[in-house]
Amino acid sequence: METGTEVGDFAGLGKAAEKLIGEISKGIGTLYRPRAIRNEGKAEAAKILAIEVAKAQAEEQKKDLVVAGHLNRSKLLFNNDPELIERAKVRLALQEIHGQINIEAIADAAIKHMPEQASEEPLSEEWRQRFFKYAADVSTIEMQEIWAKLLAGEVAQPKSFAVRSLDVFHNLSQNDAVIFRRFSAISFNWPFNGPAKVSDENSAFGSFGVSYDDLMTLREAGLLSYADHIRMSFAPQALISFAFRGTFINLVPTPNPRQFLYYPLTKAGIDLFNVVKVEGNHDYLKQVIAEWLSAGHKPTIIHAPEEIKAYLQSLEQPKV
Repeated sequence: METGTEVGDFAGLGKAAEKLIGEISKGIGTLYRPRAIRNEGKAEAAKILAIEVAKAQAEEQKKDLVVAGHLNRSKLLFNNDPELIERAKVRLALQEIHGQINIEAIADAAIKHMPEQASEEPLSEEWRQRFFKYAADVSTIEMQEIWAKLLAGEVAQPKSFAVRSLDVFHNLSQNDAVIFRRFSAISFNWPFNGPAKVSDENSAFGSFGVSYDDLMTLREAGLLSYADHIRMSFAPQALISFAFRGTFINLVPTPNPRQFLYYPLTKAGIDLFNVVKVEGNHDYLKQVIAEWLSAGHKPTIIHAPEEIKAYLQSLEQPKV
């Protein structure tokens, strides 16, 4: 997957891209130049970067002083083994280089996810520092894409993603992300974030690619609540709206109260759900609709793929 951008893509983003580049420059402590500009050397686009040069240089000088202090203390501690100092320098240099490569890959990818408009509110210092601290460790293309979307979304609208969510994301493995994608495909957007429970079995979602072990993995990763399920109740005569990715369904009012069980995502899980956009699992949604009908609910399609509309119509047809 290509994580770079073309000059034309960058130039068309205007102030939103300018804000992103400024925040990246603050985060890495030096002037950030997107790959498109590094490769093409477009003078006009480079002018956008000049806004943060003075701040970036000041941050870099501050970083140099900190590093020098650490080295001086190390020499005092290990004066009898000068080769140890040299080996440590090499290791730290390689670590910083790899971290910088990861950060710049994420930064380059974030540009293509920036919307045309962005809030003028800056990132919080705490969010920025924690993001770039963790981003240095993200080395796979798939995970870098997720972090790029996080950065673009937070720059466009600060406070979209919680600082604590970054702590959770930092510990996610690529396998965790793969499982979460399958879980997202059976998760509702509204009125709850997570899949509705369709049976009392622990392996209720196994036929949809999410095993009980997968649920435990997501819980241990901090994405899924440890509660077995949550009960959401609605008063009689209440119109209930459900959103499942691109499908919108209303349950018409009935004289009786209605209850739904679902597996709740944590705050970090919700944040990741809003970043990882996958197509909904239609087979799962069909089973949910069938469960609703068997429980006496009356679903009405507001917007849905033709496959879902046809399925509901087939269930509503009187049996001969």
